[in-house]
Amino acid sequence: MKIEKKELLKVMSRLYDEIDLNFPKNINLNEDYYWNIESEYIFDVKKEPEMTIGQLTFDWEELSRLTSRSEESINYDLKRFAMILRYLEKESFAEWNSGKSVK
Repeated sequence: MKIEKKELLKVMSRLYDEIDLNFPKNINLNEDYYWNIESEYIFDVKKEPEMTIGQLTFDWEELSRLTSRSEESINYDLKRFAMILRYLEKESFAEWNSGKSVK
């Protein structure tokens, strides 16, 4: 399967709008640590994965440096960003199931 970059960017823009609309100005990270499956295992379902522990606050500290235009991103920033998105997904799903708003 191939994904067109243009389409991927459209999806990202739509999700940006959803976050802007559905989350408060300041998002509380009520949890910090998470299970992390190493990249070499995540798409190889025939192997038993090795897991480590990741930390959302550390991920955000590292991502925050990107708000300065002089800082360059590294490929691992995509993984950090994905984990923040996973947390937002978890929070919004929990709130949606309880009938509450995330805001």
